Amino acid sequence: MTRHRSGYIAFIISAILILGASDSWAISWKDDLKSALSEAKKSEKPLIVDFYTTWCHWCKELDYNTYTDAKVNYLSGDFICVKVDAELNPKAAAKYNIRGYPTVIFLNHDGSVNNRVIGYKGPEAFAGVMELVLKNTNNPLGKIPPLNTGKQAVIKKPAIVEEPGVEFDREAFESNRRKNIEKARNRNLELSGIIINKQKTPVAIINGIFVKKGDAIGEGRVSKITKDKAEVVFQDKTIILTID
Repeated sequence: MTRHRSGYIAFIISAILILGASDSWAISWKDDLKSALSEAKKSEKPLIVDFYTTWCHWCKELDYNTYTDAKVNYLSGDFICVKVDAELNPKAAAKYNIRGYPTVIFLNHDGSVNNRVIGYKGPEAFAGVMELVLKNTNNPLGKIPPLNTGKQAVIKKPAIVEEPGVEFDREAFESNRRKNIEKARNRNLELSGIIINKQKTPVAIINGIFVKKGDAIGEGRVSKITKDKAEVVFQDKTIILTID
């Protein structure tokens, strides 16, 4: 095997491995709570219900930082996920006693409350709550009786949970936030490599898929590929993807 060919194969393998570790997956959100509850009852899956507003800064941080995390996305497959604009659905917000944003409630498939997250949580902490909910799906936390009485225990959860000994890295947080904003603007498309073959026909690797000019990718179509960027045309915009 020639050095050129072996180098080419190594590049392809590296690109696939990098894309395999990508955190730019997207949770499949529903926007109708009533139909989501009906679906959950049939599938016996618990629900994630995200109450948000369009003006809420920390709601957007959840979208850009937490919901794009690979583990959060993986666990979301065991839930029915719903986003509810609290200002457009005040009755639903009142029903679940929503008083601040973001508030994420976890429901059992029968509609009973299993857990609740008030305020922003990072990916690791949020995934931990998801795992706890899945573990306690048939035993809601708010209904666990104390050991020595017949009364129900009321478990109060703090709005913000701080991990002791972990220093908040503002620079890393801002860098990650900017990257996720850029991903959202680019319709969650990522360019990880460009290959120029002997015929000098450039091929781009977008989201792990090898595409050339004219190929469809998602709801867009590749319109141009150069040695360092690719253009994808959608009905409403054209985005330019570059290699970081």
